[in-house]
Amino acid sequence: MEQVQQYLSQLQVTESLSEDVVYDESDEEPEATDFEITGCLNHRVAADGSFSFLLCGRGLKSGGEWFRDDDCKCEYILAKYLHARNLRTLYGYCRVSSLKQDNPDAVSLDAQEASLRAEAAQGPFNRIKIFKIKASAYRGIPSALQDIADSAQPGSAILIYRVDRLSRNINLYLSLLDELDQRDINIGSCTDGITYRTHKIDFMQLILNGQRESQTNGDKQRMANQFKRDRGDEHIGGTRYGLMYYRKPDGSKGLCENAEEQQVLTYVQSHTVEHSFKHFKHRGIVKRGRPWSRDMLKRAGALR
Repeated sequence: MEQVQQYLSQLQVTESLSEDVVYDESDEEPEATDFEITGCLNHRVAADGSFSFLLCGRGLKSGGEWFRDDDCKCEYILAKYLHARNLRTLYGYCRVSSLKQDNPDAVSLDAQEASLRAEAAQGPFNRIKIFKIKASAYRGIPSALQDIADSAQPGSAILIYRVDRLSRNINLYLSLLDELDQRDINIGSCTDGITYRTHKIDFMQLILNGQRESQTNGDKQRMANQFKRDRGDEHIGGTRYGLMYYRKPDGSKGLCENAEEQQVLTYVQSHTVEHSFKHFKHRGIVKRGRPWSRDMLKRAGALR
């Protein structure tokens, strides 16, 4: 750690926040449930390697109920259960920024996952748990990564597609990386072919490279936003549901109602959340490419 701090001191790293950059973490809140998980009683592994867990807790049957791994929202409980049985988990962490950066090296979440699974299959791990998020890792640690860090047990590992997919802010992530390393949780990069434990300086240099790129993109975004303000645009960034942009005669952009989305809002506001949820799910109606959740419907009911 002392070596790391000396290296940062020599580089004189400073944190720069870009106020006009839009960070698009998912606006979907966790679904409300009628039960609370308190423990794991058993597990089973399918032929394809996927796990299911017998969970117990308030609101569940007395003997517990089975859940697919992807449907479990209690990673800390699962990680402790597996660690007690000497079963190791490899966490695959896939991330794309919400920013539409002109980066020729950008790789989709699905492509990142495919690479991580291929790499993970060669390791000595019993379970592979993939997290895929669309969020910035510059201003704060994404909740998915924090969940991994809080849950991971000694002997487990975190695999990322590229070091800059983990973070683009060395100041924010240094303590997290060192804490995980001290807890015997290794962090490796699939593309860069290094781990934090064995290549700390190289690891940090790649984060710094990503941080410089983020700062450059932030400058570009601020310039673009200032141009739009000077042009007279009524709004900058994404529009709320039910509204859309239109081009004015002078070239600036104004806001108007989106007729199709307004029809959806009218339906939501004239039916219960549960009715709307089932209706939209059955008919495949989505919100700008994303399935409607009950929480999204509750917020939509307050619009207009």
